[in-house]
Amino acid sequence: TAEELARHIRMRVWKETGINTRIGVSENKILAKIACDIFAKKNDAGLFELTRDNMHKMWEHELNKMFGIGTRTMMHLHKIGIRTIGDLAQTPLETLRRKMRVLLGRNTDIWSEVLWRTANGIDESPVNPDAFDGQKGIGRQTTLPVDYYSAEDIHVVLLELAALVCERARKKHYQGAVVSVGVQGADFDKPTGFSRQMKLDVPTNLTREVYAAAKQVFAKHWNGLPVRKVWVQLGSLLSDEAVQLTLFDDRHRQLVLEQTMDNIRDAYGPTAIFYGSSASRSAQLTNIARKIGGHLK
Repeated sequence: TAEELARHIRMRVWKETGINTRIGVSENKILAKIACDIFAKKNDAGLFELTRDNMHKMWEHELNKMFGIGTRTMMHLHKIGIRTIGDLAQTPLETLRRKMRVLLGRNTDIWSEVLWRTANGIDESPVNPDAFDGQKGIGRQTTLPVDYYSAEDIHVVLLELAALVCERARKKHYQGAVVSVGVQGADFDKPTGFSRQMKLDVPTNLTREVYAAAKQVFAKHWNGLPVRKVWVQLGSLLSDEAVQLTLFDDRHRQLVLEQTMDNIRDAYGPTAIFYGSSASRSAQLTNIARKIGGHLK
């Protein structure tokens, strides 16, 4: 059965890696994700099967527990009297469309239907084992333990994230032509921050080049408000088989250096070698290294 297969996967991952996984099981991808997010991550078994017979358990939860609904969307739905996932699922689709159009003053019919279908567990998209073969971007993010107010402190985290992104890109034999940076405040009721990107002159997977671009984006768009979450992504990925050389900078030497650092980390752990700024009080490398997908290993 699906549940037996999920238990077998959990057992194999634990035996081979020592990582405790959480698995949601259902008839389609959207319900399986919700089963994992709301239930499997919270119970001792690390497993939950969401079916049409027990969907009422999902409907009891607040809107922001559902995949696809953030703080701003939840506030919009509250204004039209929808407070739980069940309220959203049981609102007639045409009523939802009409109320959202009136509230936001624009055509939101497609968006409204996506939310309504998710709440009702409707998802016809196929399960494709090759879905991630054509990777679009490589990114890392971290939630800070406290608000950061200083650009210098945030720069430390940007460098750490840039280094992790570039290490992963090199291992996957990618280089990227676009660097995206985002920050977010801690108050989800009054969201602050930004998410912006810049195109590079030359595709890269070198930490110093991605970090320089990240700092530039951050300096241009940060308004000085406190930061609690930071992310960096390398996009527009290309094969790294062809590397652009320059007359005035030895990029090949830098690449060899960073590949050597990768090898040291592979052999001795993610914190075996790092940039000096990661020894400062504002560094987050140790915390990031202890997590997978934002959760403790």
